[in-house]
Amino acid sequence: MTILPPGILDAFGIDPVEIATLPGGLSRAVWKVRDAGDTFVVRRHDSSVQTLAAVTSELAWLGALASDVELPTPVPVRRVNGELGPVASDGANGEPAALWTAWEWVDGETLGRLPDVREAGLIGTMIAALHGHARSWSPPPGFLRPTYDAAHFEAAARALVHQTGTLLDAPARRLLDDALRLATAALSRLGLGTGQVGPIHADLHDGNIVYGGDPRRAGAIDFGRFGWGCWALDLAMALHYLDDDLAEPVVASYHAGFGLSADGRAALPALRFLAAIDNLAVLSAIPEEADFVAAELDMLKGRAVRLVG
Repeated sequence: MTILPPGILDAFGIDPVEIATLPGGLSRAVWKVRDAGDTFVVRRHDSSVQTLAAVTSELAWLGALASDVELPTPVPVRRVNGELGPVASDGANGEPAALWTAWEWVDGETLGRLPDVREAGLIGTMIAALHGHARSWSPPPGFLRPTYDAAHFEAAARALVHQTGTLLDAPARRLLDDALRLATAALSRLGLGTGQVGPIHADLHDGNIVYGGDPRRAGAIDFGRFGWGCWALDLAMALHYLDDDLAEPVVASYHAGFGLSADGRAALPALRFLAAIDNLAVLSAIPEEADFVAAELDMLKGRAVRLVG
């Protein structure tokens, strides 16, 4: 079990009175920390996977976002020396080397259920605000985050097929291959040079969307998969987790706040298929999710059939 090494909280000026492990995050290394006056989230980043440049880039965008957009989003905590950067631990006592970040606690609640129509509209408004900021933001020198391009999803599909083994027979694999070619072609048409690409959250499932405030708003947490991709893909990644009848209020409120090109709207079914591939590829590497992944393969094949025709 990963523990908080000595000195990490000191580096952020946090004097804890209570520390609790949170269940969220693929790293399973997230803590809620309370001091005498405030509450924080502390995250561990495996430095063999998430480099210093990648973590620093996440901090840079979230810091800029917090100063520009009035949404519930994580605000990075600066180190006591004033720097906006992670703290490194050297991997002593059997723990792997890691980078650590601290964030102000985001007030709000996750739903634990599908949103209603109004709440779905708030999701679209929130994504529009994120993209509006991202469109006007200039990444700093050394910016480095994952790119959600055709190569990314082709690799995800290979990983999913490998992890699921015999659960996908030869006809199912051919179907997924055909759908993948169509979907990645649609994605590539929305790529660089179209003005429809920038920083995206890339992981807007129900556990990463919080509601709060007066008037009520939707906000986003856990930007661990934040990267570079087309705007419509980020929208489709959120739609992946919703029933079809909730897609229209999300899309309508997003279009009202940011704008969705005709090409982007037409590509949404293909991009939702890619979102499903991506999500199931990640989950298929987690043994505890094997039953869920197996149950979702029919959904994936259904989306593929609708694409291929």
